Amino acid sequence: MDDLKKMLKQSQPLFSFVLVILIIVTIVTKNIGYALGWVYGSAIGMLVYFVNIKMVDLIILKKSKWGVLLLMLKLPIYAIGLLPGVYFKLYPLLVTSFLALMLPKYTIYWTTFRERRKHE
Repeated sequence: MDDLKKMLKQSQPLFSFVLVILIIVTIVTKNIGYALGWVYGSAIGMLVYFVNIKMVDLIILKKSKWGVLLLMLKLPIYAIGLLPGVYFKLYPLLVTSFLALMLPKYTIYWTTFRERRKHE
């Protein structure tokens, strides 16, 4: 749980920054799909990150075979993240939720980049 809390704390600035931009875009275009897609996709992205943490714990630390089942569970979760945009044909929601699904990856890359810059 510490890894998840750390990820949530580190991703807040990026999440907030993009959300403010998308709220402005939402006001200008009068299409709520931008901001809604970002929030929805970010929540699903964090859920996938949580599944990854549990999967690694089960496979490596506890030597359980249930981790493979969790690996198969990740793809339907990603599909659930994209489903509203496809089903309702809201392409701004689809694009922003797709980009937001990768929020944990963006956060990891940004944190690693900042740590490397400190050591130089």
